[in-house]
Amino acid sequence: MPNEKYELAYETMTMFEIDNVERKMYRIRALRDIPEHGVKKGDFGGWVEDESTLSMTSSAWIFDDAKVCENSYVIDNATVRHYAKVYGLSAICGNSKIEHDSSVFDSHVQGTVTMRGKCIVNNSIVQGGDITMTGFIEIENSTIFGDNVVIAGGPVIKNSQMFIFDGTIKDVVRIESCTIGARKNEVENLSVLENARLETLSLHAEKVTIGGYALLSGKMNLKACSINDFVSISTSTDELNLSHTQLNGDMRIDDDNADHIEQMYRIPLRHS
Repeated sequence: MPNEKYELAYETMTMFEIDNVERKMYRIRALRDIPEHGVKKGDFGGWVEDESTLSMTSSAWIFDDAKVCENSYVIDNATVRHYAKVYGLSAICGNSKIEHDSSVFDSHVQGTVTMRGKCIVNNSIVQGGDITMTGFIEIENSTIFGDNVVIAGGPVIKNSQMFIFDGTIKDVVRIESCTIGARKNEVENLSVLENARLETLSLHAEKVTIGGYALLSGKMNLKACSINDFVSISTSTDELNLSHTQLNGDMRIDDDNADHIEQMYRIPLRHS
């Protein structure tokens, strides 16, 4: 099929170093209007290596000095702007927007996902409706499925799976080796804030806020809870169940004192 949407402007050929490899790239030039994104016939766009990178039929577009190369592609109504980079084996699909200095490597971004600032996504899947990522965010070897999710500030998410409906993850949060929610049992109304750390955590939650310097690990089922300050919760065998509870201060909960905490709050905290 002939490409009637854009052409490579061969006179713009420039060598760029991406991922420590010199790549010959060309600006794209529109051969027709793309009204969805305000592109007019004759407008220059961003940089590609060849025509396999950008859909020839949909409204997808690459703007400014953004670069898409290797085996990556941009399709549907997706856009890549500013100085963003998409490389390796990556796909930008749906209504997704990769902007500013964000970079996507060996990853799949689909749905209505917006990345602004300096988001770094490596070997991951980010998919859903209305996921907004803004700031200095690092996502590696992870899967994030969500709807109405905000990730902002400087969170680091590694080796994790997250299924979230209505969530906020922001500030200097670290989430590593965690499973949060499940495909048919999403976490709802979850906020992870400030300097909270979630490590090796399996979490099901609804209406939960985790903040301060709280540290959570183990297996937990939380509902209508607020966990803040220097609270540390670590379980190794049993599932911890908290409901309508507020934990603050320098508190540690583990397998050794769960019975005491259970009596203190008069609610079943765990079960085998």
